[in-house]
Amino acid sequence: MYLANLLIYSCLIAGQVSGEQILIDLNRDFDIGSINTSDAKVALISDTKGYSLLVSTGHKGQWPGITIKNPEKYKDLSGFQYIAIDAKNTGTNHLTLHWRIDNPGANGYENCITRQIDLKPNEQKTLNVSLPRKLPEWLAPKMFGMRGYPGGMLKDATLEVNNIVQFVIYVTEPKVDQAFEISNFRAGGSYTAPKWVSMNESQFFPLIVSTGNSSTKTGRERLTQPRTWKSISRKKKLI
Repeated sequence: MYLANLLIYSCLIAGQVSGEQILIDLNRDFDIGSINTSDAKVALISDTKGYSLLVSTGHKGQWPGITIKNPEKYKDLSGFQYIAIDAKNTGTNHLTLHWRIDNPGANGYENCITRQIDLKPNEQKTLNVSLPRKLPEWLAPKMFGMRGYPGGMLKDATLEVNNIVQFVIYVTEPKVDQAFEISNFRAGGSYTAPKWVSMNESQFFPLIVSTGNSSTKTGRERLTQPRTWKSISRKKKLI
């Protein structure tokens, strides 16, 4: 009975870590041939912590690395706040590792985002990438002269979080061969879009605050509580 319970617990941990959803299940049956390489070799390795990918790059290509598909069932990550991987520099030189998250048609500038992390020899870190959210199309042109936008959203997000198809992990123009391990492709944090995102223009405006300054606590509260907007004097509008 004890061994059965232990096995069930281990399986749960393997599929989900601290509320995080594993995206790419690295295990003994993982198809290493499904990974595309560019001036690089990749191997599936394991230790007491589990399985990981060992990537060894050359230094002849401009962007040596690998491309790995995101499973179909996890292409829509709109319900998560971030995605992350664990990376370790197994080489003898300093390493700057880049992680590109792709929509269909990604070219390095459009339909993707890229983040990076610096690693010393034998250093391991987690590369955590916040999933960007885009302002509604009708609202974006009307938001200007602001240091930030409601809900931390962006006017020009280059990634659609509901259609993430692949990950590209690479180094840029290396002068020497590099080597690194990557593991634990995962998504975490629960995201629910604020109610005002589903509003139309007539419901959202006029956007009014009691102080005439959106940077105050009262202003922030009014921005997130549409019912209070009509009760405030129209003499103080936030444009």
